[in-house]
Amino acid sequence: MPYHGGTIEGSDDATAPHDHQRDVPDLEKSRMPYYVGIISNSNDFWRVRFPDVPGCVRGAPTAEEAVIAATRALSDVMEFRRSGGVAIPLKSSLSAVLASGEVGEGEHTVLIPLLLDSGHTLRANVTFDSGLLEAIDAEASRRGVTRSAFLASAARDKIIEGGSVPLGLGCSPPQASLKRSSRSDPVR
Repeated sequence: MPYHGGTIEGSDDATAPHDHQRDVPDLEKSRMPYYVGIISNSNDFWRVRFPDVPGCVRGAPTAEEAVIAATRALSDVMEFRRSGGVAIPLKSSLSAVLASGEVGEGEHTVLIPLLLDSGHTLRANVTFDSGLLEAIDAEASRRGVTRSAFLASAARDKIIEGGSVPLGLGCSPPQASLKRSSRSDPVR
């Protein structure tokens, strides 16, 4: 399956259904790959790890921050692998991760989007309110970037902040261990 200039190892035609899509119907039409992350809390510190990407682990004081950090880490690790000529590992299905016994007591699963730039720029015609466009241009100018760079950065941040899919599947009731977050609604 070609993905933004790279190939995901072991994958096939982009039109074929993928295991994670059968597990999570909302992602059926998504061309963005999602990797299974395993989230846990220990001593009020949340950690996300990826069974398919050994060594890619991130943590933070809240579940939300840990998921955001893990999303950025997954992209960084995969970009590093790709730039070094190392294949991007095949993502496991949620069913396979759950069946493997990889999810331990008190751990839960979350699907994390893989965001990789392709290095190929496309022109897009978008429409904004004129006041919003003025604000975008002013902020882009203040930061010393182009309008396009500013919008791409804002879009990437928005996807990272809201792109994970919490599944609450694990070995104990999700509400029991997710309540330890300092926020009232830790993973949504």
